[in-house]
Amino acid sequence: MASNKMLSIDITNDSITIVEVTSNGKTRTVHNAMICETPAGSYEDGFIRNKEAVAGAIKNQLSSNGVRVKDSVFVLSSSKVVNREVLIPKVKENKVKDIINANAVEYFPVNVEDYSITHSIVDTLAAENQYRVLVVAAPASMVKGYYDVASMIGLNVKAVDYIGNAMIQVLGSQMMSGTQMAIHLGNESSLVTVVGNGKMLLQRTIPYGTNTVVDTVMRERGVDAATAMTMLQTDRLVTVDFSDNAATESLRHLVSNIGRVIDYYAGKNPDKPIDEVLLTGDGALIRGLDGLLKLQLNLNTRILDNLYGVTFAPMVDMNRCNPVYLVSAV
Repeated sequence: MASNKMLSIDITNDSITIVEVTSNGKTRTVHNAMICETPAGSYEDGFIRNKEAVAGAIKNQLSSNGVRVKDSVFVLSSSKVVNREVLIPKVKENKVKDIINANAVEYFPVNVEDYSITHSIVDTLAAENQYRVLVVAAPASMVKGYYDVASMIGLNVKAVDYIGNAMIQVLGSQMMSGTQMAIHLGNESSLVTVVGNGKMLLQRTIPYGTNTVVDTVMRERGVDAATAMTMLQTDRLVTVDFSDNAATESLRHLVSNIGRVIDYYAGKNPDKPIDEVLLTGDGALIRGLDGLLKLQLNLNTRILDNLYGVTFAPMVDMNRCNPVYLVSAV
């Protein structure tokens, strides 16, 4: 019997997350999950700078965990990736790609020949007979790096999926009522996605992530990045007032940019106020960050560490592989 298991691989500046997963309709089963450190200097904002090192790290994780699955999806996250939400006529879905490619030069102020263009339909507007489509442009050289790494390991790449689309899929399956704003906290940037009753209402990338607060702790305590993040997660270095200490102050630009996205969204959607903020990604477990955001944004804020419709096999180490780290990969 053929297996429908898939490897979902999410690479960031700090870590490589590998999830062995199967999908059955709206439910998913995580059979195995692995997280390891990204080799130093091998990855930078979406670009794989040292393919041999990254391939070696992934291969080592797969081998040591007895994983033989070959089909894979890579999750792409980078400030160099640009996305636009567009409206197109409702046509047969196999014709959507032709429309997107024909109009790509109008969507993006770049030389589209140097970019890989992908899309996903996020909503159907029946009254207008239109599709709402999320169109993504990633540097072709960046995308090629993931295929090269997969080839070195012997993996079959089914897709290189933009993290924004991955977040939409996960959030849309969470059976949440009302309107939520999910903040996926990366190292150099953060992705803000507003979802209402399972449908995307807005998505923006903020050019601030956890690197500012990690760098601050590194300087103040004389530790490396991994130790700084551990301290941020275990000690209460972040408070609810920017003026309390340097660590909290370093998050001011991140919080203010999130606030601007909220203001923009509220201006466009006065009838659909945001009910709560959900935190995911590497920075979600920074102790005190949820309290800071709750006070500064005046919105209930919680960590999304319980995923509806996702079942974890007993062998998954839930302490090391907290679901908050796996959101973009499942």
